Amino acid sequence: MKNTAKIFLIYSLTFIFSTNLTAQTTKIFLLKEELKIEKKEKKQVSLLIQIAELFLTESPDSTLKYSSEALSISNNLNLFESNAKSYLLLGKAYNEKNQHQDALNKIQLSENIYRTLKNNTGLGHCYFQKSYAFTKIGKSDSCAIYLDKSIEIFKAANNKLQLATIDRIRGLNFWSMGEYREGVFFTNKAIETYRQLKDSINLAKGLNTRGAILWGLASYEMALKDFFESLYLKEELGDRDGQIIIAYNNIGFVYQDWSLPEEALVYFKKAEKMIPISKNKLGIAYTYLNLGTYFLNQNKSSKALELLEKAKNGYAAMDDINGVSLVKIRIAQCYSIDGNLELAKTAFFDAIKDAEESKNNHRIALAYYQLSKNEFAQNQMQQSISYSLKSLELADAGNYKDLQYLIYKHLSLVYEELDQANLSLKMLQKVLVLKDEIYHERIAGQSQIMELTRENEKNEFENELLKTQNISKEKTIRNQAVAVIIVVFLLAVISIYNYSLNKKKKDLQVANQAKDKIFSIVSHDLRGPVGNLNSMVELMVTQDVKDYRRLLNMFKPVITNTYNMLENLLVWAKSNLGKLEIRGAKISLNSTIKETIQPFLIVADKKSISIEFKPKNDTSVFADVVLFQSIIRNLLNNAIKFTNEHGAIKILVEESKKQVKISIQDNGVGISGKEQETMFNGSHHTLGTNKEKGSGLGLLLCKELAEKNGGNLWVKSIEGKGSTFSFSVPLANSSQTENN
Repeated sequence: MKNTAKIFLIYSLTFIFSTNLTAQTTKIFLLKEELKIEKKEKKQVSLLIQIAELFLTESPDSTLKYSSEALSISNNLNLFESNAKSYLLLGKAYNEKNQHQDALNKIQLSENIYRTLKNNTGLGHCYFQKSYAFTKIGKSDSCAIYLDKSIEIFKAANNKLQLATIDRIRGLNFWSMGEYREGVFFTNKAIETYRQLKDSINLAKGLNTRGAILWGLASYEMALKDFFESLYLKEELGDRDGQIIIAYNNIGFVYQDWSLPEEALVYFKKAEKMIPISKNKLGIAYTYLNLGTYFLNQNKSSKALELLEKAKNGYAAMDDINGVSLVKIRIAQCYSIDGNLELAKTAFFDAIKDAEESKNNHRIALAYYQLSKNEFAQNQMQQSISYSLKSLELADAGNYKDLQYLIYKHLSLVYEELDQANLSLKMLQKVLVLKDEIYHERIAGQSQIMELTRENEKNEFENELLKTQNISKEKTIRNQAVAVIIVVFLLAVISIYNYSLNKKKKDLQVANQAKDKIFSIVSHDLRGPVGNLNSMVELMVTQDVKDYRRLLNMFKPVITNTYNMLENLLVWAKSNLGKLEIRGAKISLNSTIKETIQPFLIVADKKSISIEFKPKNDTSVFADVVLFQSIIRNLLNNAIKFTNEHGAIKILVEESKKQVKISIQDNGVGISGKEQETMFNGSHHTLGTNKEKGSGLGLLLCKELAEKNGGNLWVKSIEGKGSTFSFSVPLANSSQTENN
């Protein structure tokens, strides 16, 4: 036996040094050689399990092979622990192969054995693998249940690596539920732990997960940053898990969504070059799908069909029905472009059948939408409407807003073709509303991420500050023997240094807050409405809308609101940049208010709201007339917005020794106490009584302008009874010049 071992060792070392093997390949080779000469079955099981574990990410099929062999032997020997490990490895391999139902079946068998053995660590791994499978098949609730179970076990064991991986899966799960902030929060935690543990393999996975969440939020630059870092790590590791081909596709996909098709093609082509050497079947199918979709979007249907057929075969070989159904939809679109409309129709129904089998409602809805376009091309308008409504029903149930947007846009075109102008305009209105909602949801998510990033930066800064302070303390302790004068001197230096750091910290926080505030205002309050107007014009041009006057009247309030918003934004921006010049002058209060409220009388009349202003005396105040009128306009506009039809608004003036209080009082819906706490911070967005939209900027602007003009602004309100907004302005004295 000793001679056999020596021969094995010499042979192994000769092989290793004569080839350029990675550490993992070396381990697998040595274990296989040991397995060849091992006679004891119990030891064979242990070796087979070790080999199966090493193959897991590189070759899941090999893991299936070796863990099945281990299971067969351990069953005969009644090795329950080995049975549990083998079943768990089978489950992991099926998860890697995206065969998640098979994974769940095997993991359940492992879980049953571990529970009998009272092996908590084994149960923790089973729960985690279950949660991963449930995430991938879209069962977020089940995922959360098993994640919580696994967290409890791994916290008790202080398993940092496993806890970090759980955080990564939690991030994916929250993202799938549309909880972007939580998704990024947990993914950030995982990435931070992976960096601390210097675990490049899992760090690459964490970055890829965060990149996917950011891509879903249309934060393309941030997503690309994560995807590229993940790619570089995978390249350094030598593509051990065969994920580089996926990384190239992910980067290309971001560029494609960013409307940069040529940049996308560069990375799809890089992925294509890896196909001959890649063992990642999913990555190969994914590459063919993305390339096929690219050429489909370029209307090069013959090239697209060639690639999509390869993608379909690839997904079919993996029993990935979801992948197959999506490819079939793309193939049907190619037939439709070529004018083979009946063939396209058959292909769409074939795709729907697959999507129904996998219970993928989004895929079913997408197929029906494309089918409705195909019917439209055949001039089958009623059938096109029928398929659109089927698609819309599923899209509404799943809250697939991007798809809802496309369906309503198509329905508008169908109704226009049928000379049903009212329905066509109604669909167009829904298109614009949806586009606005999609935009604001994405911006809200991005703002949350920016806030979270700022918090992380702040924490990092504080940690660095704490480290500096700790270093300073250590130096002080080490130098206690030094003369008192030197200690005092050192403490003085440290105090100055810490003061400097604290000052920089405060400056950084102020700068970040200003940056985020400006970003939020520009993003929420300007780009959204302007995007709506752009969409309206685009629809009028591309869809040949006949009833222009009706459409323009429909969106006239949007145009007016956008103009007012732009005016407010410009004033606010000047104020915050320190470029707003306050030009105080003596002005007539009565005539200025009358002039300012005149345009609002027509707006109020449309809601049958009365505006009453009955001044007793003509008072002169010292104010910047532009700022003064801006405050009146915003407060009066809000009063009209939140007052019901047939309501009343009063403008009241109350004079004191040094100031004048101007109040705008309404009997509208009022404001809750909770809303009053946040209404002056620029984040107060509430629809009016007729669903009028507000930006949230007006009240913030009014308060800032009132203060810059030497006064203040406040509110008294009772929910359901009305509100009174008041602001003060200094009285003019005889020496001040009258404003012309």
